[in-house]
Amino acid sequence: MQTLERSLVNWIAGGKRIAVVGVGNEMRKDDAVGVQVAKKLRGKLSRQFRLIEAGTIPESYIDKVREFRPTHVLIIDAAQIGTNPGNSRLLSPRKVKGLSISTHTLPLNIFAEFVKKETGSKVKILAVQPKDLEFGEGLTDELARTVEELTSILIRIDESLGRKRRARKLAKSHKWEEKIFN
Repeated sequence: MQTLERSLVNWIAGGKRIAVVGVGNEMRKDDAVGVQVAKKLRGKLSRQFRLIEAGTIPESYIDKVREFRPTHVLIIDAAQIGTNPGNSRLLSPRKVKGLSISTHTLPLNIFAEFVKKETGSKVKILAVQPKDLEFGEGLTDELARTVEELTSILIRIDESLGRKRRARKLAKSHKWEEKIFN
């Protein structure tokens, strides 16, 4: 997860408005991972972030994404990425093209490219390897742990961005004071 966190930090660096779109079917066990991360983050991130629980029809939420005018859009979804359950990868929409992604109608790479075109934002997909996509509610233990880890990572990133924003504001105010008093 440290490599994933570093990748997210590098990708989000400089982002002014970040939309987090949780995708998945809550009636298909681990497929709900994206929606569960978005739910878990409710009330825990700054206004710099917008959380969208898109469920199985993410294209229905394009207006909410567009209205936010994001600089970055992070789409979180279950995907067969050929690794251990709960492992995650940050992927560009083009790299997702051949992957088996979740259970929604519109392929996620097409949705991601559409979001990019409509908003002009940077778009990445956080793909999480599921263990069980059978009908039923609740995540497997592996994916429940992943939801907790991803939530913690995004909260740390938000806190880090907040410290950087405050430092920039402070530096600007000092420059302004120097101009006035010199």
